[in-house]
Amino acid sequence: MAEAEAQELGASRKLMRVDRELGIVQRRGAYSDTTVFFVHGGGGRAGQFKHQIEHLATKVNVIAFDFLGHGISDCPNQRDMYTAENHLFDLIAVYERYKTTVNHIVAHCYGAIHTLRFVNWLYEQNRIKEIGKLVMISLSVDAPATGGIFLKLPATILEWTRPLIRSSVNARVFHEKTDPALIAYENNISKHNPMFMMQQIGRDIADGSWTMPIQQVTDIFNGTDASMPSVLLIHGVLDGIVPIEGMRKLNGNVLAEARICEVEDAAHLPMLEKPHEVNEALDNFLFN
Repeated sequence: MAEAEAQELGASRKLMRVDRELGIVQRRGAYSDTTVFFVHGGGGRAGQFKHQIEHLATKVNVIAFDFLGHGISDCPNQRDMYTAENHLFDLIAVYERYKTTVNHIVAHCYGAIHTLRFVNWLYEQNRIKEIGKLVMISLSVDAPATGGIFLKLPATILEWTRPLIRSSVNARVFHEKTDPALIAYENNISKHNPMFMMQQIGRDIADGSWTMPIQQVTDIFNGTDASMPSVLLIHGVLDGIVPIEGMRKLNGNVLAEARICEVEDAAHLPMLEKPHEVNEALDNFLFN
């Protein structure tokens, strides 16, 4: 199913780094000097931004990609290929290949964390001004719960338990009013996410890969004269993975100047659950 969706978006696999072929969606818009990069979260894929890709592609260049092990990208059975550091290097590789004069980033959940790591990398390279605006969807100062038995059991056991935990996960990811067809569609794709990869992501989060980039960005933009790119925070009001209170705390501290868009009748995937509202927020932020 991910392959069919990728075909509809015009995605193809491209070698971005040694031994790392990633699924890439590339669209050229009317304003060829401006590019919007889409960065999905852990267990997600570029196709989760399909409504935003189609909406923006006539106006600006659009680049969306699948991290390794996601979507149509390669999926090697080597845990160390899925570390937060490797995800950052993949993001850097995609950016360096497709950047233009003006560059914006739209990122979701753990993809937003990778984006903050990328912002820190740009600052260290004295290149922070290359980024125009940042849109962070489902980003919280508090990391999602990833510890406990999930990190201790063998991945093969977790694969067997996947159907048993599906209902509880759905209740956290989706709003109760979300179209059941959308939920079924997402479940049919996400069931192919390998558990050994999801465990590695969970281990990295438990070891600080979520909180550290937030602290680094805080230190940079509160402790130096560097200017943070303009930020829009979009959050589903009933997000059960990273509750909205964590976004509000983020806005009250680290990203105090950020704009806020709280999406009613949405949970963890507002770009899919309420695409019209998210597209409207993107238009108002990116082009005004």
